[in-house]
Amino acid sequence: MSPHTTQQHAEPPTQREHAETAPSHHPAQPSPTEPGDVPAPPPLLAGEDDIRPCPGDVPTGAWTRSTRTVARELGLRRHEFEAAVDLGALPTLPSGGLPWRRRVPRAALDRLRGDRRTRAGLRDRVHLVNATDGAALLGISTARFTRLARGGCFSPVGFHLNRYQALVWRYSAGELRDFAGYCPHLLRGRAPDGLRRALAAGADWRPRKWRGRRTALLARQATGPWEKAAVPAAVLEPPTLREVVPDPDERARLRLLRPPLLPADPGGTRTDRIREVLRATDPDEVRWYRSLLRRYLTEARAARPAPGRDPAPCGTAR
Repeated sequence: MSPHTTQQHAEPPTQREHAETAPSHHPAQPSPTEPGDVPAPPPLLAGEDDIRPCPGDVPTGAWTRSTRTVARELGLRRHEFEAAVDLGALPTLPSGGLPWRRRVPRAALDRLRGDRRTRAGLRDRVHLVNATDGAALLGISTARFTRLARGGCFSPVGFHLNRYQALVWRYSAGELRDFAGYCPHLLRGRAPDGLRRALAAGADWRPRKWRGRRTALLARQATGPWEKAAVPAAVLEPPTLREVVPDPDERARLRLLRPPLLPADPGGTRTDRIREVLRATDPDEVRWYRSLLRRYLTEARAARPAPGRDPAPCGTAR
């Protein structure tokens, strides 16, 4: 459980598709029961933007250039463009062809190109900060900011490895300002007992929060049930995946449809550090993704079984 949450939800939250991808005990959805606990914040991902068309309403010919070209036209750096998509500030739709390839609807691009104030607002929404700048934004010390981040009080949007091969987390400046508004008591004075105990025990919710955010986005972007099932499969260790999906043909399909957990190269050469972020290892989190994978596999099998032998039930050895 999150260190500032004292009870678990019986079921995952039901808000949009995030309900299917964020663990019910995920710190983004706390259930405070004590005065010092963190109240439930707004959704991690922004709601539908008014420039976001429904996929069924947009013909293929109305789609625009690739995401890389759009980022260049809007004057966004790579990580800013990725943040715009992750935060729901810029819509994308499937482009067809290879799985997980996305394009930006022309209507969205035309609106942004034609309105300088809208472009400036977009850049403001996707502004990301590291721990030092985030602490300055909240008016607290970097040490306190890091403790709050480790305790799961807010979620990283991305990360990279610096020249010293250390993991550097990036946060949405807008989300941090919102956090300061609904949790001012965590910025001053003594931290809640549960948070202090968890931190003393070495808790670090940053990788888990990032995985929850990233898998939520990917599950919404999936264009078919097997792609959707490949999302939770991507964060499970191979032995765990074999337990949940004993059929080798199904595992092969999931590997083929594996989503891009990292939207871009985080830099550096410490693959072990990156792997720690990409894979779920906490037993509670692993149970959630196992359950999610079983549910998605049931839907995928009903739609179209994997080629080869008839699939075995989830979690059943041949």
